[in-house]
Amino acid sequence: MTEILPRLFLGSAQDAASLDFISNNSITHVLNVAREVPKCAHVKNYAHIPADDSWYQDLIQYFPWANKYISESLENGGNILVHCAAGISRSATIVIAYIMTDYNMSMSDAYNYVKSRRAIVSPNLHFVGQLVQHEK
Repeated sequence: MTEILPRLFLGSAQDAASLDFISNNSITHVLNVAREVPKCAHVKNYAHIPADDSWYQDLIQYFPWANKYISESLENGGNILVHCAAGISRSATIVIAYIMTDYNMSMSDAYNYVKSRRAIVSPNLHFVGQLVQHEK
C-alpha cells in the first residue's frame, strides 16, 4: 500500500481485506478495480469496477465515474484506497487517470509521479494506450 496523494492510497486486494491496514490508515472509501471482490465488510463506502488485467478490458469508460468517486471521497474528508489484485496495473491506471484529470497533468507526468511514489506500478500497454487516448 502506498499513499500517492494525501489521503489517496494505491494498493492490493490484500490491503483492502486487512482490518489493520484499513484502521491504521483511517480508510473510509474503497474502490476495487478487479473482478474479484475481497472481503471488505469493515468499510462502509465500497465501490467496484469489474475489470480484468487484459488486452480486451476497456477501462477508459470508467474514468469519469472513478474520478468523480475519488474526488467526492476526498472532498468529503475521506481517505480512499484504490486497489486491484496487486496494485500494479488496473488500479494504477485509474489513479493515473484521476491525477491527469484533477491535476491537469499529462499522461507522462502523471505516470511518472505515481511511479515515483509506488515503484511497482506498471499498467499493461493496452491501459497505457487508453491513458494516452484520455489525454487527448
